[in-house]
Amino acid sequence: HYNDGALEHGETVSSSSELTVTLPVGGVASVQWVYDAPVPEQTRTLAETEYYAKTSAAILNDAMQVSLPVKRLPQEDETVLLHLGVYSDDLLRANGLNLSVNGHPLSVFWTEAQKEEGVKPQTQWRLNLPVKRAWIQNENTISFQEPDSEYRLMFASLVYNQQLDAETAKAVANGRIAKRERAIAAFFKPLPAMFSGEKTSMVLSIENRSSSTKIYTVELSTSEFVTLAKTKKPVEIKIASGSRKTITDTIVCALDREIMTSESVQARIVSGGESCVFDLPVYLYPRRTAGKVDAAPAFDGTLTGWQTMPEVVCEIKGVGISTRTGWDEKNLYVRAEVHGDFRPLKPDTVANCWAKDCVEVFVDGGNDKSKMYDEDDHQYMFCPLGVDSDEPLAVQLIRKRKGDVMAIVDSRVGKPLRASSVVSDNGYVLAVAIPWETVKPGFRPAAGKMIGCDVAVGHARNTDGISFGSSVFGLPGKFYDSPEKWGILTLQD
Repeated sequence: HYNDGALEHGETVSSSSELTVTLPVGGVASVQWVYDAPVPEQTRTLAETEYYAKTSAAILNDAMQVSLPVKRLPQEDETVLLHLGVYSDDLLRANGLNLSVNGHPLSVFWTEAQKEEGVKPQTQWRLNLPVKRAWIQNENTISFQEPDSEYRLMFASLVYNQQLDAETAKAVANGRIAKRERAIAAFFKPLPAMFSGEKTSMVLSIENRSSSTKIYTVELSTSEFVTLAKTKKPVEIKIASGSRKTITDTIVCALDREIMTSESVQARIVSGGESCVFDLPVYLYPRRTAGKVDAAPAFDGTLTGWQTMPEVVCEIKGVGISTRTGWDEKNLYVRAEVHGDFRPLKPDTVANCWAKDCVEVFVDGGNDKSKMYDEDDHQYMFCPLGVDSDEPLAVQLIRKRKGDVMAIVDSRVGKPLRASSVVSDNGYVLAVAIPWETVKPGFRPAAGKMIGCDVAVGHARNTDGISFGSSVFGLPGKFYDSPEKWGILTLQD
């Protein structure tokens, strides 16, 4: 173990001795086994056979049956796993589903899935569920019932793993099933987006998959801007075999900053020597509103028509920013005043207009908070100066999913977008109008409607490029490719 900067070596003990290791916080212990004789080389290759269902990328939006035929039944020296690949854009925030293999039920929580590393921003999750060999038939039916989200089942397969012999296969299969039954199975009910000052219900479900009654100790904790109304100390609950119980509380949010933040409730659950930690993401949003106008506001640098709209003021790296938003039946209006000891720089090209001084507006017409763009998610770029002109530049970027990336496939310059600017040695004022028709054909705004919206201001201190780009609505930073991190704008009457 590590002790005061020195690496201490322990003594050699016999394999039959009991070994006790005491570690300080942050300490590390290692144990090395030395065989008395050379280990015989393995002379047998163990096979793995996998059979796939023909179903691919099917939406789990209702009860669904998947046919999974196999060419042969598993042999006595083989174990069986049901292998599932699930795709989602929202980090598997939903609870799970019930499934059955040829009528034999299996409860599945998404918290059991392991995230596939290196897949961004797309997320694919894999589950390996132990299945009894006796359940398998030549024609198998995997039934999915009560799925709670429109995720996609990317694939389903049955995997035969050959073991050394029938006795080993039986021990491995029983061990896998016992491990799943022994593991703590729990999930939080997902939460909607919340505003500062709001309250909502927290529901934590725990399922006992073992063959006997178990006692679970649950300790809940919260991050900075979230509190729980009643659960202050660890609680114990007794759950009978095959049953499920819930712990409920009220989440209270108090956000003291003018920017969105990602918080969490955390549950540490202990039972029978097993322990696990589960997280409930809580996304808190400041209240942002857009005032309705009877006539289009002024596009001449003055406040005429803008003064009644709610104002958001902030400062980023010495640059003062003031934004106002409004709406009518045809347009979303945004006005940005950006002040500092600078004169805005012209973009080099339309394609990289974001690299100089600009205001970016992001709109999610459905406020779906999806991880990647869908049909009503859009990015609009507005520069106070054009590439070869002193007139402002307005661009709508068209993004489409290409594999794991939201690629820019096209751009629309100028109309129907409208922009005007007033530029000085102390910054600029930019006023823009975004037609609702560019968000989605037939889009109808209404008082009380919430849309995903973000306004990000980019500033270049010199010709080398952008110095910062940061949101004034959503999470700190500029999340141009991730609508889930944009703020929420309520259309006010």
